[in-house]
Amino acid sequence: MYVAEALDSRSWLVATGRRPPRLMQVDSNDTREFLPAIAIPSGFAAARLGIYYLAPPASDGRSEIRYCDFLTRQSRTVVTLDREDSTVMQVENFR
Repeated sequence: MYVAEALDSRSWLVATGRRPPRLMQVDSNDTREFLPAIAIPSGFAAARLGIYYLAPPASDGRSEIRYCDFLTRQSRTVVTLDREDSTVMQVENFR
């Protein structure tokens, strides 16, 4: 299980060990599903207004890094990774 504090300081994001892993939002009153599936339990990072996550691979082997807005719960693709892409670069102060 992987846990990250949501930036609202009132809730936590918890990745379950199920297959596929899913991301839950937990606060003192409620537990609800935030994302139905992520690629790996550690494959997410909270940002100020949303969350970046590694989506499960498609049938052709490609994966996507996606961004989900906390307010609208809408996701968009940030980058598509081919099967040959084996590394992901961390970029400081990404906007």
